[in-house]
Amino acid sequence: MIYKTGDNYYAEFTTSRPSSGEALNADSLPVATATRNGADDAAFVLTVTNMATGRYKVTGTVPAYSLNDIVQVSIAATVDGIAGVGVIDGFRIVAIQTGDAYALGNAGVKVSVGTGAGQVNLSGGKVPATLAAADASGNLPAQVKAIDNIDFPALQLAALSAATPAVTVSDKTGFALTTGERTAIANEVEAQIIDETDSEKVLTAITNKIAAVNPSLSGLTLAAIASQVRTELATELARIDAAISSRTKPADTQARVTLVDTVTANTDMRGTDNAAKAGNAMALTSGERTTLATAIEAALLNDLDGQALVAAIAAAVKAAVWSATNRKLTSALTDETTPVNMSGTMVLPVMGARVYTATATEQQETVIMRGDTPRIPFDLKADYTSWTAVFGARAKADDAEYVIAEKTCTWIDQTKGTGYVDLNATDTADVGSLVAEIELRSGASRLTAMVIYMTIQQDTVRESV
Repeated sequence: MIYKTGDNYYAEFTTSRPSSGEALNADSLPVATATRNGADDAAFVLTVTNMATGRYKVTGTVPAYSLNDIVQVSIAATVDGIAGVGVIDGFRIVAIQTGDAYALGNAGVKVSVGTGAGQVNLSGGKVPATLAAADASGNLPAQVKAIDNIDFPALQLAALSAATPAVTVSDKTGFALTTGERTAIANEVEAQIIDETDSEKVLTAITNKIAAVNPSLSGLTLAAIASQVRTELATELARIDAAISSRTKPADTQARVTLVDTVTANTDMRGTDNAAKAGNAMALTSGERTTLATAIEAALLNDLDGQALVAAIAAAVKAAVWSATNRKLTSALTDETTPVNMSGTMVLPVMGARVYTATATEQQETVIMRGDTPRIPFDLKADYTSWTAVFGARAKADDAEYVIAEKTCTWIDQTKGTGYVDLNATDTADVGSLVAEIELRSGASRLTAMVIYMTIQQDTVRESV
């Protein structure tokens, strides 16, 4: 394949499941990368679009590449959890496409076969040198017809003369100033600055700037400076709050340090004045005990901190109840984090001309009458797009055999996690207790979404008929 700069680029590739080879979309949109002459080139922007399951196209516009550049396009994709990379296309940059050449030929470039003037002699492969007057006057450019009048030396001279003003010297070699030239320039600049003949403009500007900052310098004498220093010093000394003689003497400070150093475990930092003695009573008053008890009770029952202690007690009771082999709960046990209703019994009716449903609840006993064909809806309250829900039930969780074999659930709204599973008469033919599970699957990933305790009871009405 060949392309030229500005051409629209198109390519296709496919993806499939690594384990079976069936068509399967990538886990996320694959990424296309262009390589120009062996190096990745972000200037070639490629867009990947999914056209059907396992089928993608790559589009873009060929950038301003050079003639005979080699371009390759690779794809990076992850399918069913397995990442892979591969080259899907390669091409060379050309100056003109084959189709362009055909169009040029069809536009009017024609060859006349014959032996006359202006025709191609097929036997000799030549065009006769003599052209008819009509050919020369009507078909040749004016420049060719006037070739005898061209003055080549004059044309060369005119071209050089026209180009001379536009010549730019880019090589600065040999143009550096010598030491003497730099010194001469510096001396000339200095002389111009202090030259009295031009009114000393630079020095005048400097003195004017100083005068603008300090308008009057006539009073700047040593006596004036000393006087101002004394004035400022008197102001600062007036801010001292007491005489130096009233300050603590070094000896007094040392004595106080010695007193602190002798403090024992039964005295405080005040020395012997009002010191705490060993054995002093530290008992709380009645009011203090009441205040402390009220604060502890409020912290235990505080809704804002998640009732950590109450939640821990509820979790411990729940774990102890569900660890028992045989159990029958007659009251609800809930906590603030995960509502679990284990007090009720839900009986699912048959699914005949109309569908009757009741939503399955985690760890709630679900009763089904033998031989009935109920629909069991569920609500996982989360987005499980790209996941498959599978239902199955065993007599005990660790049994090897299924009582109700695995079956794929039907999604109602996968983005909200709602769906259902339909049971048939064969699934509910045997009376007994079952542990059912709804498991989510995506590729090699597995996630238990719900555990349902089911009881299939004897159908009294059906047995009596």
